[in-house]
Amino acid sequence: RVAFRINVSRFAGLFAGLFAFAILAVVLNFPGGPRAMMLEARPREIVRITVDGNVLDVETARTPEDRERGLKYRSSLCDTCGMLFVYPTEDRRAFYMHDVFIALDIAYFGADGRLQEVRTLAAITEDTDAGDEAAPKTFPASIPFQYALAVPAGWFASHAIRRYAKLGLPHALPAL
Repeated sequence: RVAFRINVSRFAGLFAGLFAFAILAVVLNFPGGPRAMMLEARPREIVRITVDGNVLDVETARTPEDRERGLKYRSSLCDTCGMLFVYPTEDRRAFYMHDVFIALDIAYFGADGRLQEVRTLAAITEDTDAGDEAAPKTFPASIPFQYALAVPAGWFASHAIRRYAKLGLPHALPAL
């Protein structure tokens, strides 16, 4: 009888530990939870830019880590906000929407600051993100670019901004 109680206690302790670990894993990965807060802990530089005369206040993503993190775990983005991805040189690249919960327009600008292409990317939901975690769906640009601007979906159409519109930067923003 005593041995049976000890085994049950050990089993209960093991079960409680595994349950607590599972709950912690869910909480840390929940959108907007501690994991998202940790990813957003380091403040990003915010600059005021223009696109064809339209003013936006954007966060900059100039380091490889910031570009990788992008707009992950965000649930909203104001109408005059966005993120400017800055790369060291012009090249063909792709974006992916893994853990991005906002529908976005991604605009690709050349080194000369001229708009080359705009793509609208749907927000990720449980249904659209049910695939392989290691291989999120990518959205490549059809041309080389040095700057990419992410804004709420429909922003470029609502402002009638067309190809070759000029990106205005407040000062030099080199990739880091």
